[in-house]
Formats: sequence, C-alpha cells, structure tokens
Amino acid sequence: MNASALSLVGALASIASRMTLTDRSAEADVERALFALLTEARAHAENAAGRVAWLRAHLRRESPERIEAYADAFESLLERADRWPLFAVSLMVFDSRDPEVFRAFRAWVVSLGPEVYAAALEDPDALAEALAREAPQDPALLPVFRESFLEVTGRALPEPTLDLFGGPQGEPLLDSELPVRFPRVAAALRGH
Repeated sequence: MNASALSLVGALASIASRMTLTDRSAEADVERALFALLTEARAHAENAAGRVAWLRAHLRRESPERIEAYADAFESLLERADRWPLFAVSLMVFDSRDPEVFRAFRAWVVSLGPEVYAAALEDPDALAEALAREAPQDPALLPVFRESFLEVTGRALPEPTLDLFGGPQGEPLLDSELPVRFPRVAAALRGH
C-alpha cells in the first residue's frame, strides 16, 4: 500500500472512531433523558397506571424522532437487564418463569431510575428497598413508547430484534439458592 492509501485508511479509521464516540454519547444523552422522564412520571403519579397515563400525555407532545429514540433506549435498557441474577429475583417475586413476566419486571426496574437500575445490575439484592416500598407492577410501561409513536405518527415502529434462542445472560441459579443469594430481597418479600 502506498503512502496516500495508508493516509486515507488512517483518516477513515479516525472518522469512524469519532462517529462511534458521537453515537455512544448521543445514546447516553437519550438514556439520561429517558430516565429523567420516568422520574418525572413517578413524581406526578403514585401508581403504575397513573405513571403510564402521564407518560402517554407527555409523549403526545414529543416529536416522532424523540419518541423513537426513547423506545430504542428503553429496549436497550431492558436488554442489558436480561441477566440471570435479575431473573432469579423476578422468580422470587412472581414465582413465574414466563419471559413476559420477567420483561415487565425489568421495565419496573428501569422505571425506578438510573441509580437503582445500575445498582440492580450490579447486585439485584439492592432491589430489596424498592420491593419493600412497592409491588413491581409496570407491565403497561412496556408498550407505552411504541403505542405513543403509533398514536402520533399513524405508523408502527419496527419490532426490536429478539433472540429467540437467547435468554438471560450469565449462569442460571438453582431455586434453592435464591433466598441465600438474595437475602435482603427474601426478607423484603416476607414483609409483604
């Protein structure tokens, strides 16, 4: 390869690197805005149904591009929370292995805000305080961004790509291990 070709390859690599950083920065900005919106919904309504109603009303005033960005960020957060330790806590709460029950549980975890979400990804036993305060029931949150997009535009968003052979990431846990592995969650559930 001659010097001009090497220079061109270097320039293209530099541009690609900056674009990737810019994309990640934009995704992080949308994620922060989504968490702020969910936090505001919690401030306006004490129950899940009220939060979803507030979100729908708010999203009607947003641009289609913004709603789509929120939907993408929400799906990304749900995907990152698709882990065996969180699945185990969901199993403790609902006694169900249904993927949709776990998906709704992850939506509830996202709705708790960025600090609780990050802590739950690190150690799901950190959800004990939230479980002591409220029942994790936010299944209506799952379609709110997609339905709002449809309402605003008359078009459906493309369905997210699903890994039909996937499942929670990490190593499965035995049911008998769960109360020992997540003692604070077990205690919070006994208190209900």
